[in-house]
Amino acid sequence: SPGARVYNNTLISDTFVGPQSSIINCGLVCIDSRKDTNGNDKPCFIDEMEIALGPESGGGRPIHIKPESTLVDACISLGISQANVNGRDYQSRIMKMKPSPIETNVVLGHVKYTQRAINIYISESATVESCPSVVNTILLPESKIINSTVQSAFLQWKSSTIDSNISSTILMECSDIGP
Repeated sequence: SPGARVYNNTLISDTFVGPQSSIINCGLVCIDSRKDTNGNDKPCFIDEMEIALGPESGGGRPIHIKPESTLVDACISLGISQANVNGRDYQSRIMKMKPSPIETNVVLGHVKYTQRAINIYISESATVESCPSVVNTILLPESKIINSTVQSAFLQWKSSTIDSNISSTILMECSDIGP
């Protein structure tokens, strides 16, 4: 794409790099696909994740979330809210959508000095920098991951994780983990 910068990387495959985006000084940037029972490739990365919420012993209650899920969506999934909007039951347009497989990495922002970036979607103006590993992760605009290890996470607008290790996490809009 015009203005894209890709240099000094070990291996990049199955990755779209958008205009004015960059992948610089990285190790492995690829998609991890799995085989189904017939031996065909199937995507192991979708835009939906199951996370456990709540203080229950043995772990929380599992709910399904998407990168744009809201607190209202989470409460409805847990059965602790009956949201009403203008006298009608609230049903999130986002949560009613079927999960979409992500079969190629998409970098519309910047990935720099990262050893492993597998199954990633990096939105415009989002950044991944100086990370040992970022896997199964979606960053919405202006979010960032710096010097962190991330496994299965959705970072919403302007959220960040710095000097942290996170997994099975959604960071809601403008939230931060780290110093």
